[in-house]
Amino acid sequence: MPQHLVDPTAEPHGETKIDLAVARIARIWAVTRSGRSTQLVFCDLSTPDPARFNIYDDVRSKLVRAGVPAEEIAFIHDAGTDTAKKLLFDAVNAGRVRVLLGSTEKMGAGTNVQRRLVALHHLDAPWRPRDIEQREGRILRRGNSNREVQIYRYVTEGSFDAYMWQTLETEARFIQQVMRGETSVRAAEDLEGGALTYAEIKAIASGNPAVVEKIKIDTEIRKLDKLRAVHANQQRHIRWAMRDLPHQIAEAKEQLTHIEADIATRKGMQWKETVGVLSLRYSTLYVPPSNEPKCCLEYISSV
Repeated sequence: MPQHLVDPTAEPHGETKIDLAVARIARIWAVTRSGRSTQLVFCDLSTPDPARFNIYDDVRSKLVRAGVPAEEIAFIHDAGTDTAKKLLFDAVNAGRVRVLLGSTEKMGAGTNVQRRLVALHHLDAPWRPRDIEQREGRILRRGNSNREVQIYRYVTEGSFDAYMWQTLETEARFIQQVMRGETSVRAAEDLEGGALTYAEIKAIASGNPAVVEKIKIDTEIRKLDKLRAVHANQQRHIRWAMRDLPHQIAEAKEQLTHIEADIATRKGMQWKETVGVLSLRYSTLYVPPSNEPKCCLEYISSV
């Protein structure tokens, strides 16, 4: 961020990431003028304050100088009530307000302005991975009329941005492993998905080309470690199966023998019901109609 946030009298040294962001926002505003597409700008390290320098007023003033009408730029902080927020959101969805600036807390969950969104800009990095998801969830959702959208993350080489993105990388890596329920490793060392993006941005912001190369090598090593762990698990399951297969085969053969014997017994015996008579193929037993059930039970048991 500009040094003005710390020292209002400080002079900028060359082009800052705010200047780069303003130039890109103005360019996208001009290119998408016919469709009145909209853009979101996130910044957590500053708030609008007319009494002192802040990023919000700085961005707006630079956008106005670049040709963007002031009435098409709004701050989420200006909408202090639910009614005011609804009116502001409706204006963004209608394309009357085309650049909306805000913080993750005020412009995160519940901000339904996706209808015309074409670009989203991260001027800084929040502290939690879920904040990135909340930010980008404003544009990556159903109801957006644009088939393609753009997401930009701005970093300053050799600045505190490297630490912020490193924090996001560490937290995202751990959360992803817990959510997947991985048991192949004992520490949160998997660097994939969003965590990989954070690592790449951290490497860029560090200003050291060797860090970029190290990130690539570390990522490849972790992938190979994971593949090795998966292979080891598969081999272990195969060994367990091979150990249990002889016992399972023996049980299956024994069960098959019993079933075949039962089938043979069933085929060798035919029952015929008559009044008071139980008939077998090779013998006949006469049972009087007034017999006791005990006699029948004893005969059937003996068979």
